[in-house]
Amino acid sequence: MIDALRKHAAPGMYGFVNAAQLVGAPENVAILRAWAHAGLRFGNHTFSHLDLTRTRVAEYVADIERNERALAEWSCEHGRKYFRYPYLHEGDVLGKRDAVRQWLGAHGYTLAQVTVNFADWTWNDAYALAR
Repeated sequence: MIDALRKHAAPGMYGFVNAAQLVGAPENVAILRAWAHAGLRFGNHTFSHLDLTRTRVAEYVADIERNERALAEWSCEHGRKYFRYPYLHEGDVLGKRDAVRQWLGAHGYTLAQVTVNFADWTWNDAYALAR
């Protein structure tokens, strides 16, 4: 993936990380090292991929902070801070959504927009047929 991004000079690329996936998985740490070495950046995706619709705000925010500390080793201090909601879920009630958005804004985060989702693979056959 890194080679493809370099080949096509893709600007502003971020990889969104759940640092819980690094625990006991040195192969994942090697991937992050390679990503950082290539000059690519990281975004926060919570430490353990919590679903805000099933989590209290305080627990969710603590998980974001935990991930922030874990990513500090690889992240550029002067880069923009991006956050992407796991499952793209912003909460099951407006109060949760607003509380987390307020916290993210107060801590300098920009919400990452999603243009491609892993579920997009369902269009592969239709795309290939149309092509």
